[in-house]
Amino acid sequence: IVFRGGSSSQRANLAKIHVKQESNWGGQIELAGKSANGSLSDAYNVGLRVNGDGKVTTPEQPIASVSSSSTVDLSNTELTSSNFYNTTWTNNGNHFNASNGRFTCPVDGIYRIFFRASVNINSNIRLRKNGSTINEAYDDNHSHVYTRSSDAVVPAIAGDYLHIQVNRLKTIGGSQHKQVTFELLA
Repeated sequence: IVFRGGSSSQRANLAKIHVKQESNWGGQIELAGKSANGSLSDAYNVGLRVNGDGKVTTPEQPIASVSSSSTVDLSNTELTSSNFYNTTWTNNGNHFNASNGRFTCPVDGIYRIFFRASVNINSNIRLRKNGSTINEAYDDNHSHVYTRSSDAVVPAIAGDYLHIQVNRLKTIGGSQHKQVTFELLA
């Protein structure tokens, strides 16, 4: 089923409901649309799937989980692949760009950004949206290794980006000691 709109001289396929057969007996239903500011030739963006078991899923659930396996000692910088991100656990939809450290929100929704690291000196970590701090974790403990974590749940629109800036961060080595996750919650 295709939904059309536009003028009488230029009809555009705006949205569709598509039934896909996966096997002789199984299939799924996809609900898809086109961006309001796109072109007529744009591909459909699948927003919802109902699989053969009747379960509702979203395609390529936007989530990225990344970390660093090395010892890190940073001051006054954004976390990027040049100074932190060298291990990618998952990047569904490829919304995370390690070179600039940004997770670009693909759709309007509620997102979560999470940071955890084992540190051995005072630290100051800023969770940010579009360059503005939304949550900050700070401590001043010089005596032993401990875990510093912070997370935030924020509304975002398509095109917003989430990222992490550190004022001071000194971590121990090993990718199990550092983890950053960006994800669409709803």
